[in-house]
Amino acid sequence: METLGLGDTVGTAKTDFGIQAEAARLRGLLSALDINSAHIVGNEIGGVVAQAFAVRWPHCVKSLVLSNCNTHGTWPPPHISKAATLMGLPGATFGIAALAKIPAVARSPFALGRLVHDKSLLTSDRVRRYLDTVAGDAKRRLRLKRFFRSFDAADISSVNQLLSQLRTPTMVIWGADDSCSSPSWSKTLFDAIPGARRLELIPFAGTTCQEERPDLFAGALTSFLDEIEAEAAASQFRFHQSRGTMARTSRV
Repeated sequence: METLGLGDTVGTAKTDFGIQAEAARLRGLLSALDINSAHIVGNEIGGVVAQAFAVRWPHCVKSLVLSNCNTHGTWPPPHISKAATLMGLPGATFGIAALAKIPAVARSPFALGRLVHDKSLLTSDRVRRYLDTVAGDAKRRLRLKRFFRSFDAADISSVNQLLSQLRTPTMVIWGADDSCSSPSWSKTLFDAIPGARRLELIPFAGTTCQEERPDLFAGALTSFLDEIEAEAAASQFRFHQSRGTMARTSRV
């Protein structure tokens, strides 16, 4: 699911770009697809949305996977707060987008280089496509500004409180070399969720760990989901066995 404000998804002038609104849209999507519950995986901002969704609709979440997502006392993160302040200035969004088109600037620790450990991933073509997607024209730059200005610590204050009640099976997976979201936050998040089962750190990877080390990320994800599905199948089997036993007993 695309985060509103960071791509091709277009909202109206009154559309709420906040985290809680994003979580509500995810709920609406599942309802429209007639999906009662699903495995929810979220990276960075998507991970914050996933948490907001899970604490509001835990019955809709089979399992939760959170990756490099700022939360639990670290929201909004400093780099987002600074960007939101800058984009409040007249013409700043256009200026930032123009500067970001300079390859050296785009790959610097002050821009996209902050998201990755392996800078070779930031090819000229990839950087161009990313910038065109989020800020390629005036309408996209306006949505980007609205996106950054939508962040509010109060928006997820209730999420942090409710995480202590979340017993949904959860895996926290993090790029061990993330310069945006400290790896130490992964342990904080893991400890905050009673249902958390696994904490995985992926070496030589940053915020985009699923792209930098897809083999390790996919392996950990597959193993975790297989475990959850196996438990669900075993639980279903025991349920049918118990019903069969009750039926035989009643006949006797």
